[in-house]
This record gives sequence, C-alpha cells and structure tokens, in this order.
Amino acid sequence: MKVTKIIREYITDSINAKFQPMIDAVNGKYAEIDKAFSEKEAIAAAREIFGKYMTMFYNKEEYADVLANYDSLYKPGGYRVRPLHRDAMEKEFSDINARRDKAIRSVLVELEMGATKKDIDRLLAEVIPEKEDA
Repeated sequence: MKVTKIIREYITDSINAKFQPMIDAVNGKYAEIDKAFSEKEAIAAAREIFGKYMTMFYNKEEYADVLANYDSLYKPGGYRVRPLHRDAMEKEFSDINARRDKAIRSVLVELEMGATKKDIDRLLAEVIPEKEDA
C-alpha cells in the first residue's frame, strides 16, 4: 500500500493517542516539583537562608557590604536555578518520543511493504507504549 499523507497522519495520530497517557503521567509526576522549584521561590528561599546566616556574623553595616558583593542573589534574573528533576523529566520525554517514533516508523515500513487496511488496524492495535530496550 502506498503511504499517502492522509494515511501517515492517521497512523501518527493513532499512535500519538496511545502514548498521550504516558506523556500526561510524566507531566503530572513533575508538575508539583516544578511548582516548588519556580525561580521566584528559589530566589526567595536563597535570600532567606543567606540573610539568616549572614546576620549571625555581621552587623547591619557589614551585612550591607556583603550584600553588595553578593548581589547576584538579589538581581532579577541574576540567579538561575535548574533543578535536577528537569533533566530527569526531559530524559523521560525523550524516551517516550523515541519509542513513539519507532512505533510510527515500524507501522509505516509495514505499509510500504504491502500491508492492507486490515493490517493497519492490526499493527495499530499491537502498538503498546510499554518501556522497551531501544
């Protein structure tokens, strides 16, 4: 069977629908962490901890001098946080996308080799978005 644009879109949409729950699960898994690690909150937490310990050792005037040297904590955008969970999340998305793309290619190759509509339905039913060794 010749793989036309319509057939390719049908296959891609069908396989994407099977992988969407996995993508939603990853988003849900990291949503709470993302909220906790927002840049604004991280800067506020760093400022609070920094101030707490610095005021134990410096008086007000000395503390002001210290702040002048460490003002990157207080400048908007001067202190960036990249939590480690973001790397893990990106890896999970990368794995899901690789498995999805592999499934799409597999079905398209079968079609190019002469599969019929019945074969399309069977191949799409066999696409199981479980973790596998890629």
